[in-house]
Amino acid sequence: MSFESLDQVEFPPKWLLIAKKVLNNKRDLELWEELLQQTENLPTKDEKHPIKVSSSSPNIYKRILYIVYENLLEQFPFCEQYWCDYATQRFQLGEDALIVKNIFKKGLQFLKKSIIIWKSYLEFVMATSGSSKKILYAFEQARINAGHHYYAHVIYDMYLDYLRKTDNTKLYHRLLRRIIEIPMYHYSKYFNEFLRLLQDANLETLKYFVSTNELNRIFNLTWEQLLPTGDNARRMQQPELTEIKTKLKKTFTDIFIVTQYHSYQMWNYERDLKHPYYLPGNELTVKELNAWNSYLDYLELYTLKDISKDKQSGVTKFHKALLETAYERCLICAADYPFFWIKYANLKLNLGNIDQAKQVVARGLCSTDDLDLRLRTRLIDLEILSGNQEKARDLTIKGLMDNENSLGLTLKFIQLEHTRDPQSTLKIIRMKLDDAKGTPFESQFDFLFREILSYSDIDKAEVASIYRQYENDKKSSYHYLRGLLDFYKCYKQDSKSYQHALELANKCKNITTKKQLARITSNDNEHEFF
Repeated sequence: MSFESLDQVEFPPKWLLIAKKVLNNKRDLELWEELLQQTENLPTKDEKHPIKVSSSSPNIYKRILYIVYENLLEQFPFCEQYWCDYATQRFQLGEDALIVKNIFKKGLQFLKKSIIIWKSYLEFVMATSGSSKKILYAFEQARINAGHHYYAHVIYDMYLDYLRKTDNTKLYHRLLRRIIEIPMYHYSKYFNEFLRLLQDANLETLKYFVSTNELNRIFNLTWEQLLPTGDNARRMQQPELTEIKTKLKKTFTDIFIVTQYHSYQMWNYERDLKHPYYLPGNELTVKELNAWNSYLDYLELYTLKDISKDKQSGVTKFHKALLETAYERCLICAADYPFFWIKYANLKLNLGNIDQAKQVVARGLCSTDDLDLRLRTRLIDLEILSGNQEKARDLTIKGLMDNENSLGLTLKFIQLEHTRDPQSTLKIIRMKLDDAKGTPFESQFDFLFREILSYSDIDKAEVASIYRQYENDKKSSYHYLRGLLDFYKCYKQDSKSYQHALELANKCKNITTKKQLARITSNDNEHEFF
């Protein structure tokens, strides 16, 4: 949907004024919020009696509201609460539950670790679904996707409460067993509840704490031996049961100590994260950025250590879930920082998941302005690494169409073209040097005088011809002179020509350039040129 599709609608002047401002400043969230408020309470022509959009309002009013929400979310998809507000609005305005559910799913597809969206979605499912199976499925999806969030207690409290109310004892026990190993903000209350269940356990519920295999392997017992039959009727208070509980309590207490340690360690970073949500147009503080970077490094350290020990261990999967959740959380509030997208992609690459690394960078490319082209360049490199030369070339050309004066993308294009047609390399370099001549970007593209030396299969006579051409034009930039010196010293070893290059460097009027060149040539000449 778009505003343009509403050309035939007669809007109040105030609404039109704000809408026009929004169209001219699409990245201004405050203007969007003002437009949204005006749309929810659409003013009449006299602007004195706003109409509150409700389920009984004309469809056109609802449609306008939906269009504003969808355009807002297109601009700011990381604003978690707006996904919830949009879905809730549509539900309150009488929309079909399936439409509302799809809005939540779209938000969760984009922000799969968002506690805010998952909580709102679970509330919606419980309010609209009469199927316990569907509700449990939704809770399990929330647990799988966001269950390792440091503030996952928001979801687990809802999940456990639902299991209590539906008297699902088995799943209640098993869920708590999972939770007590997850470092989170309110980890201790779950452990205390788990110990209470263990203390009150009987033969019926004990099987939720220990498997048949564990009972036999660790305690050298079978379930039949614990049954109170015949002369052993007094076994209702049997010492074996007490012994099992005691040993299990010790085992789970050891687990609690590990969980407690990780929770405390993570809190050292969590307490410095003052804005764990997306704030368009607002920069995070250096302290908060450093906290996220250190936090991720801490979790990476333990994850990669586990992988080096045992690639299939449950601990590895557990730490990877913690790490991935932390990265996805970071990318919600730090979505505008290419550094974290690249850091996440590097992790995926280190784990051997190059396709996932590309997906991360592609997401970052769609989510940020990428003004310095770091994300595009990294995606090009990953495509090259994958052997997708044509895809890398297409990405480069598309980037150059919008950033024709990017040296980095120009170098990538030259490198890719060289693999296709080595004979075209010199032609492209000549053309770019000519295009840049006399422009503010001339000194930047002088780096091509050094880049040309990277291709050993280019005829040296042709390279020398380019240098002579620009010598005649009185070229005296650092990159030109450095390339000239390197060429005659290393590539076309010619003492006479090298001495001539030194003389040109000596005549350079730029003091800074002379000093830079002096540092690399001071031992190459028996005379004092500088």
